Amino acid sequence: EFSVARPTAVETAPVEPVFEGNNDIWLEKLPLELRYRIRIDEPMSAHTTYKVGGPADYFFAARSVDDCRHILAAVEAVEIPMIVAGLGSNMLVSDRGFRGLILNIGADWTGIEKLNIEQVAKRYGLSADKIRAELELLGRGDYPGDLGSDPVFLIAQAGTPLVDVAAFARARDLAGLEFACGIPGSVGGAAIMNAGAYGGSIEQTALFSVSLNRKGELYLTGAGDRPFSYRSSHFKNAGAIVTEVAFVVRPGDPELIRSRTENFTQRRNRSQPLDLPSAGSVFKRPRNDCYVGPMIDNCGLKGLRVGDAQVSEKHANFIVNVGAATAADIRNLIALVKKRVFEEYGEVLEPEICFIGDFDAE
Repeated sequence: EFSVARPTAVETAPVEPVFEGNNDIWLEKLPLELRYRIRIDEPMSAHTTYKVGGPADYFFAARSVDDCRHILAAVEAVEIPMIVAGLGSNMLVSDRGFRGLILNIGADWTGIEKLNIEQVAKRYGLSADKIRAELELLGRGDYPGDLGSDPVFLIAQAGTPLVDVAAFARARDLAGLEFACGIPGSVGGAAIMNAGAYGGSIEQTALFSVSLNRKGELYLTGAGDRPFSYRSSHFKNAGAIVTEVAFVVRPGDPELIRSRTENFTQRRNRSQPLDLPSAGSVFKRPRNDCYVGPMIDNCGLKGLRVGDAQVSEKHANFIVNVGAATAADIRNLIALVKKRVFEEYGEVLEPEICFIGDFDAE
């Protein structure tokens, strides 16, 4: 049962204090069952798509909102820095690791439910009329199109891979999530970053999102709250933990859904280096009409390497690990690409990737 409220303002994420590490006192504040699930000095190379990253002092894979609340209360009491991570598809962890706790919302917290409008209303304590009003405010533009009089809702838990939600919809002839068929990462991470591809994005199909603030309070955020922006969101700015997302889809033509999915998959396979570890697109577009890959390519940077980090020969806005790259290799190559593009075009590129840990000492 949800205890939800609508926030009236975006909260500010707390400033993380300096933490010396290896201070296990905070563990005593956890229930015994959770204490046993804490991993010490967990190598983050096992939890990122780049396959790099040093050890986190503590690593905890959450399974529920209650798990998160216990963790949040414990780390706040001792002022331990904490980072929330999903499937590690959009982050680069320092070779020195992270001095604090990685709270993982991933494989231990998954699930997808198919509900109708009355079931969604009951779940979130809203009227069906209120949900219909939110549907009118959904920022979907021309995608997924007319929802009709009987929309379908897919409630996905935060750790569920987004591709699994797209596959779930496709298997049931539901349209609207074809764009997500190849986007790596979890539902929670996709909502926080407003992930998108091929003209579709999370903001166009996420009707409701449930999130947890650092005080352990749950919020229900609807489309009318306009929580999303380009590759960002209210949740990211507030330091919130997304726990589930209600996607709205519609019954569609099975052949058209299959065709769209195959088209997106083929385009992705042709243009992206899916055979090598990466974090997807490295840089955001400076503007809607400004594509980063061609700019990097025109600077002659395809194939450029720092150690075993390389600007992909296939897509210049991807930096790949071609062997034994370190996080420092990747970070230094990102900085080099950013510098060269600025010199050539005067554009300041902003990374999509989140940098975790201390890179200054590397």
